[in-house]
Amino acid sequence: MPCSPRLLLCAALLLGMCSCTTSSSARRELPANAVTLRFAWPEGFSGRVEQHTIIQMSGQGGAMESRRSYWLREEPGAREDQRRLVAVSDGEPSSVFGSFMDPEVTIIFDREGNFLGAENPQQEAVRELLEALPLPAEEKEQAQQGAVAALAGVARDRWEQRVGAWRGVTLVPGEPIRRKTKLWLGQSFLEREEVEAEERISIEPAVPCTPDEQERRCVKLIVEVEPLRAYHESEPCERAEGFWHFILVTDPQRLLPYSVLKVRQDEMNGCREDGSRYTRQSLQAEELTFTYGVAPPAPGSRTL
Repeated sequence: MPCSPRLLLCAALLLGMCSCTTSSSARRELPANAVTLRFAWPEGFSGRVEQHTIIQMSGQGGAMESRRSYWLREEPGAREDQRRLVAVSDGEPSSVFGSFMDPEVTIIFDREGNFLGAENPQQEAVRELLEALPLPAEEKEQAQQGAVAALAGVARDRWEQRVGAWRGVTLVPGEPIRRKTKLWLGQSFLEREEVEAEERISIEPAVPCTPDEQERRCVKLIVEVEPLRAYHESEPCERAEGFWHFILVTDPQRLLPYSVLKVRQDEMNGCREDGSRYTRQSLQAEELTFTYGVAPPAPGSRTL
């Protein structure tokens, strides 16, 4: 199945990124070009999201690819200090592979942009499924709680990546923030290894919010996470490498996202019985584009 040229081009560009300047954290006074990101979502907005996901593994002869779309609408929450970002399905994913992707769910947040929780009508379906299984009541309840917690964790991570983590952050173009972190490497649970890594956060100001927009009122936030160690020929054969890169185009005055690109690559190096080396690679790329001001489906549509 052919892959999107735009998505793979973005992934290729990410592979060549590097940051060679020092962190802005040492400055006592911020320069005039510093950008402070502020959360100020407009009430009652709606929009449509297009999602394109690719997973490609070396030796598999192609990529698994899926497209799906859904609608978003912002509305009041159960309490005065709460808001809801409701996700409404716009049909089934374009492939069976897409059916296994984590669903977008309704997110609960407050007026400052703090994540408060997630809602998913499918939770009741999970409970009904568990009720039909020959399991003790205690195990069923634990399984239900685990499913709900996992869903909330995915929703929280997405919210933080797209909105929450950027509230009040100040960045200086050309001066990325560098900090130590951890990165999981490996293509399977048996190969997974947590290693020391460096996270670099940088910003490009004055970019178009969408490709066809003339006004440059958005910013591009770039996060690169890569291992600190380097590969040496004298080290053992079994060795995992990789990276995680993230690009967010957003409105700095409101933190309303316009596009998201996530790319993760894992590489496993090993040795054959004859002593020759081999490398297995996998690439995961996910691209989302947000279009605002379009009407969501009529009431009664199936929510995700």
